[in-house]
Amino acid sequence: MIKLFREGAPAFRYYTLDPQTKPTPATDPASDQLEMPGKEERDQLEVFATVFHFIDPATFHEVFDAEMPHLFEICFEHTALLHIPQFFLASEGTSPSFCGMLLQFLMDHIDEVGSADKKRSQILLRLFKLSFMAVPLFPLHNENVLLPHVSKIVTESLRLATTAKEPMNYFHLLRNLFRSIGGGRFEQLYKELLPLLEVLLEVLNTLLLSAKKPQERDLYVELCLTVPARLSNLLPHLSFLMKPLVAALRGGPDLVSLGLRTLELCVENLMADYLDPIMAPVIDDLLEALWSQL
Repeated sequence: MIKLFREGAPAFRYYTLDPQTKPTPATDPASDQLEMPGKEERDQLEVFATVFHFIDPATFHEVFDAEMPHLFEICFEHTALLHIPQFFLASEGTSPSFCGMLLQFLMDHIDEVGSADKKRSQILLRLFKLSFMAVPLFPLHNENVLLPHVSKIVTESLRLATTAKEPMNYFHLLRNLFRSIGGGRFEQLYKELLPLLEVLLEVLNTLLLSAKKPQERDLYVELCLTVPARLSNLLPHLSFLMKPLVAALRGGPDLVSLGLRTLELCVENLMADYLDPIMAPVIDDLLEALWSQL
């Protein structure tokens, strides 16, 4: 099976001549030039991946535990092969096992996410994103798969961003994580992140104040307002959300919507006697931002 994988996957380089192969849409600067397979290549990749999908779980684990570094390298050579890990992560039978192996490999290479090698960092970010997306897809199993890594992803991202050649890649990584596990569904993950909330929000607020580019500022604002935590756990740190809230209400449509949802959540669930003193330092800016939306 290892030989089949090693000799079969490189055959898809044939499709580099396929005019259907196109760059993926530019969802963020960290993943804007990766080629996606055309329909024919995608169909054939799924046929190829299905062969491994139907082998017994122990053999599947043995094959890809050994081949994960090789899979990464061939994705680097031909990025359409990223459809193979995407297929495994989206299939219930293989998702937990493959997600565990992939996350372990990615954590060993998290220091490369901010490297100057743009293509390498793009592929790492895409693989992280795919592994995060597998959590809400199969929450019963994949929440536990992500659990041992989630706090390290946050702490390492904050640490490595201080020295990386491309520090914003680590904040794109956090955005992908927060978007995947938000929504109040993953209690175990939220508990794991609870001790990090104050440091995380403090760092993001500091970065927000010093941000020079609008896209960087918008990213920090989104991260502050989507940090994976319940409102009850955010109460001691609510002051850290006030400046990002004002910035969100002055931003684009998506940020305005996020800001209004955050404000509504606070107003509906907190007593005025508690909320008013927290809002007092930014109340003039907040009302002005709200007025501008009318």
